[in-house]
Amino acid sequence: MVANDPITGQGANGAAKAAAVHLESILAHGDRPFDRDFQQAVADRVREGARPVVQWTSAMLEPAPEHLLGLLVAAAELPSAADRFANGFDAAADFGQWFPDPEGAADHLASLAPRG
Repeated sequence: MVANDPITGQGANGAAKAAAVHLESILAHGDRPFDRDFQQAVADRVREGARPVVQWTSAMLEPAPEHLLGLLVAAAELPSAADRFANGFDAAADFGQWFPDPEGAADHLASLAPRG
C-alpha cells in the first residue's frame, strides 16, 4: 500500500500500476505458495514503482524552487517540454532524471534549446 497526496492526480495511476504488478507477479508465480516472501517481494516492487511518483508529488507540495519554475515555464512554451512533462504521468521514473534538482533541470532545458 502506498499513500500519496492527490495534488498531482496520480492516485488512480498508482492503483492501476499496483494492480498490474500484482497480476504479473501472481501469474509468474505459478503453482508455488503465496507465502510471506512472495507478498514482501510484490509489496517491494509496488513501493519501488511508486517512489518517483511520491517524490514528484512531494516536490509539488513545497514552495517551487527556481529550477522547477523554469521547467513549468518551458512546458508551457515548448511542445517537447510539455510532452516529456505529460509523459511523466505514465512513466514517473523519468522525472527522477531531470525534475528534482537544478543540474538535472538545466541539462533537460539545454537539451530542448534550438540548435544552431
